[in-house]
Amino acid sequence: MFLTLFCKIYFMDIYKINEIVITVKNQPGVLKSISDVLAKKGININGIVAYEYNNHALFRIITSDSVTTKKQLSMNKYVINMKENPLIVVKLINKPGELAKLTDYIYKFNVNLNVLYTLSDEDDFKYVALSSSNRSIDELKDILSGV
Repeated sequence: MFLTLFCKIYFMDIYKINEIVITVKNQPGVLKSISDVLAKKGININGIVAYEYNNHALFRIITSDSVTTKKQLSMNKYVINMKENPLIVVKLINKPGELAKLTDYIYKFNVNLNVLYTLSDEDDFKYVALSSSNRSIDELKDILSGV
């Protein structure tokens, strides 16, 4: 009962989105090329993580339109590999300790995080996107919804 009440109080909005994960050539200008392509199609990059991995670059991207993003990036000469992963977005109060509360809550359900992004701030709120390596996206949504 307490966990369900806690969840409904603190995790106000919970919904699914997709991230696009691409492996690209690791060279100057690649991120510029990808950013330009998306900008020209009116696609906003809401979150991005970019890092080097095995002599390539790996980009994890959340955009305003994952379908068009995939289509556009599939034609980009730098993209070597691409996949799409579902994520859960949680709206948190934007103050110290709220991420600790979220991670403490999911720890109680033995959730192992695969990825976590902070996306944006909206007045007094922050949006966090995450996925799990040991729970399906629907199980994670149910846990966070207090089901």
